[in-house]
Amino acid sequence: MYEDSPHRYTTIGSYSSSYIYTVAHSLLLEIFELRVKVDLLESKVLALESNTSNKSAVPSTQISDVLQEFTERDRCKLNIIMYGLPESTSSDLPTKINDDKIIVRDIFSKLSADIHADFKPFRLGKPTSTSCRPLKVIFGFCEAASAVLLSYRQAKIHKLSLLPLTSIVRDKTLLERLQLRTCHLELDRRVAAGEQNLTITFKNCSPVYIPPSSPIELYTTHLNTIDFIVQKYLNHSFILTGDYNLPFISWSNDTHGLCFLTQTISDFTSIPERLAIHGFFQHNYILNSHHSLLDLIFSNLSSITVNQALDTAVPADTYHPPLSLFINLPTHALQSTPLKSFYNFNKADYTQINKFLNYFNWKRTFLSYSLDDSMSVFLDALHYSILSSVPKISFRPSTFPSWYTKELKELVFAKSRAYGKFKSSQLLSDYNHFSLLRTKFKFISKQCYRNFVSRTESSLLHNPQYFWSSIKKTALLYLYLQVLHYMVYRVHHIPI
Repeated sequence: MYEDSPHRYTTIGSYSSSYIYTVAHSLLLEIFELRVKVDLLESKVLALESNTSNKSAVPSTQISDVLQEFTERDRCKLNIIMYGLPESTSSDLPTKINDDKIIVRDIFSKLSADIHADFKPFRLGKPTSTSCRPLKVIFGFCEAASAVLLSYRQAKIHKLSLLPLTSIVRDKTLLERLQLRTCHLELDRRVAAGEQNLTITFKNCSPVYIPPSSPIELYTTHLNTIDFIVQKYLNHSFILTGDYNLPFISWSNDTHGLCFLTQTISDFTSIPERLAIHGFFQHNYILNSHHSLLDLIFSNLSSITVNQALDTAVPADTYHPPLSLFINLPTHALQSTPLKSFYNFNKADYTQINKFLNYFNWKRTFLSYSLDDSMSVFLDALHYSILSSVPKISFRPSTFPSWYTKELKELVFAKSRAYGKFKSSQLLSDYNHFSLLRTKFKFISKQCYRNFVSRTESSLLHNPQYFWSSIKKTALLYLYLQVLHYMVYRVHHIPI
């Protein structure tokens, strides 16, 4: 390879620079054209995949996630979480565990729970000087955990004192904790917006099953329950799924709700009539292997698509084909970042402030008041002068990362405008402009980030407070740094 290099350089050098420039320019144009074609093909592939996904079931990765969630929930059934229990002051780990067991058994005796099963207690999180860590208790079988939770609920109803215990809850999976955290964030947002009387309530939902040849009274009881729920939760969306065993009714929809057709008029015709009163639609039209429709999906949402699933979590039943639901729920408008403000003392009218403060005869004023009242009078005057003579500047905090420079922010907007122009025109020149901005953005972004990391790391020795404030700007508060390296030192599990 090295022997060919001089010959190759000689061959290139025999051509003129203009010829080389022409060849390179034509190659660049061909590369740009190929990029455009690749982008167009990728968009077509995405469109085909989206159409295919609308006709297929949930991806197998989601099926594995569901199975994993089932496994995690079975594991969590063995556990309970206890809050408020004081921690042992001993430094010996076996002594700490034994102290936790003693206090847990004492709580069990107060609950009058007949719990004689072995359990393993351990504390969650890192020790703090301000509060006690939650205590997770792991049993050998789920019946023991259920008995403790049931006894605790009964104790709360009878208002029994369980001090120092504050609460006992069941253990939750990671997905449940993330969903609960999302609910709390939404609750905080709506409370901050002025809404009142909001709570988070867990609803354990299950599909409807009505056996074949059931009497009309059973359907009537079910419909009465639906009437009660719909009237109680006005302006809410509902989805009812289940095996209704009504193969003799043909279902359809119009713009106002569901329609039905039966060969004979009977008491069962009241079922679709009462559902239609609430504006429900029937969305499932996939017949089973026996060419009948048993599983029905009712909802007052019209934007529901039901397809036959190809991947199933359990073996398919011939009477009940697996179904996949696609629901287009209305999304809330994104909340804009709240405005922040500060008093700009650099642009204050100090002449006016001085004139205002000199207007008072402070010696005579202070003689009329006590020391505390005199201080209050002076602070009131000073506060009024600030409000009237110091401009208040309002601003909206940037949503960009803290290491973005002004040049990089301008590139973000320029790149977005160039991309939108190319998508609307599909011109090669517009794509070349967008590609150039994208390459420039990637290069400058990496450079800015490296500079930011370098400044942050160098500040660890000289200004640790700046270091940790920089870390918090680039990480969520509930995450943890796994490892922190500095020279030959290494620290594990650092809470932010």
